Formats: sequence, structure tokens, C-alpha cells
Amino acid sequence: MNITKWLTVVLLLAFLTGAGPVWVEAAQGKKPARFLQGFVTSYDGDRMIVNETWRIRLTGKTRVLTVDGEERARLHLEGQKWVYVEGVERRDGTIEAVKIYLLPKYIEKDERDMYPFMKLP
Repeated sequence: MNITKWLTVVLLLAFLTGAGPVWVEAAQGKKPARFLQGFVTSYDGDRMIVNETWRIRLTGKTRVLTVDGEERARLHLEGQKWVYVEGVERRDGTIEAVKIYLLPKYIEKDERDMYPFMKLP
């Protein structure tokens, strides 16, 4: 199976199992916060695409972390990786990332309690 078919199957399964984004009101009540888990399909330094759909913008304040909370350089986003993104949706529909966690794999619902930073239902 080539990478495109494999990626399509993985993304479809992730969508069907509830890996889609979740809307949560930000604590300040100003901008809607966005929390999503997905697969990095494109990365160019200050932007990335997750699940072939979500356009993520990285700023100087964006932190890239391991699941243990250790800071990592942005170069760790290169290649196809599973990530969890915390950010704020902008008017143009992009998500401005605040934190990006590098995941070892897709995290199933029954595994999410092992990752306390995840705010997905």
C-alpha cells in the first residue's frame, strides 16, 4: 500500500473514531480555543497542515513539547508526525498554535487519561 492510500485510511479512521477538532471556549471568553489531534501532512517552518485540512500557524510564542512537557525545537515537526495542537482560531480560519505536543502515535479515547494535557472528549 503506498503512503497516500495508507495516510487516507489512517485519516479516515481517525475522523470516524472521533479524532476531529473540538471547540472549547477559551478561559478568557474572548476567542474560541481549538484542540485537535492529527497527523502532520505538511510543515514549512511557520505553517503546517494537520489531517490534510487544518492550517496551523506557528508564531514566536508557539511551544513544541514532548508528551512529558519537555521543550523541543521546531525541527522536530519535520516529517510525518502525530501531534496534539492547542491554539486559537483566527478570522481567516487558520489556527494559531500556542502549544504543539509531539505524540508517539494516534491516542485512542481509552488512552487519553495517560496524557493529561489532552482536552478532547
